[in-house]
Amino acid sequence: MEDGSKGHIQTIGEPLGSIENEECRIDSISQTWGVISDAADNDKKYISMESLENHLIDKENGIIKLLDPPFYKTKLEPGYIKSYLPGVRENGGQYTHEYCC
Repeated sequence: MEDGSKGHIQTIGEPLGSIENEECRIDSISQTWGVISDAADNDKKYISMESLENHLIDKENGIIKLLDPPFYKTKLEPGYIKSYLPGVRENGGQYTHEYCC
């Protein structure tokens, strides 16, 4: 998490969404889970949401990114999202589902 604690998402024992990472230093899942689950105390909730707003909400382009910075050169293997170009879909972009009807 951006506040310096370790992210809860892991890949082979390595934290993701952690200030310790060069890529994926902040991840929306790590930032929001403590709020959604009500597991974090109020101070941590406030810090998490403030960090999310400061680093993941791109007001100029009207998007909310899923993580930042995107995976590009890291040796970490977060799964299929690394196959997307940096900033596309789940790899640091805004993922949206198509809606029909």
